[in-house]
Amino acid sequence: MELIAHRGLTYKHLENSKEAIMAALEDKTTAGVEFDVRITYDKKFVVIHDINAMRHFNDRRLISEVPLSELRKLDYKGYKISTLEEVLESIETDKIILVEMKVDFEPEDYVVRINKILKKYKHLNFYVGSFKSAAVKHLKKINKDLKVGILRGIGMDGIPSYVDFVSLNYYADFSKEYLKQVAKSTELFLWTVNKCIEKIDARIITNDPHKLVKCK
Repeated sequence: MELIAHRGLTYKHLENSKEAIMAALEDKTTAGVEFDVRITYDKKFVVIHDINAMRHFNDRRLISEVPLSELRKLDYKGYKISTLEEVLESIETDKIILVEMKVDFEPEDYVVRINKILKKYKHLNFYVGSFKSAAVKHLKKINKDLKVGILRGIGMDGIPSYVDFVSLNYYADFSKEYLKQVAKSTELFLWTVNKCIEKIDARIITNDPHKLVKCK
């Protein structure tokens, strides 16, 4: 069972921080790391999950409406919001880098811009996915060598032909048999699992890799 650290090693560092991501990749229990990427007002990519920075940085403005220069001023206990490039420049491993594209609007523009960045780091083991199927489909169209995938929190009607993996909410309405069938058809990630589960041929996205590594 391969374990992917959800938003980095979050019991040590702030989620989606550069520190959490690097700690996850350096940890012996993980096969990789997952993190989220949003686009700013001035078309820069930053690593953050929420649509705004309220939860940790007490800032209600939408990420898409704030320039990078303003986001750089935010601080949470010494942690800063990092750009995608700042994170990727620090990575020197063949572990899985699972990037979730948070696409709020204009999926083609988002995809073209993020692809230009990802192509600079071809040596990294990228898996890039999104809930937005249009974004995933366009990314595969312009970069056939990149592993792309669909994320789903509820049922899905078949697996699109253009995807290389599927990432599903383990606690949604997917039966164990369905998950096993998906795993036979494509690479499968399951999120967010923080307890021992029945063995499935899937990579497990978790907040606690040190706990799950003990599962038999």
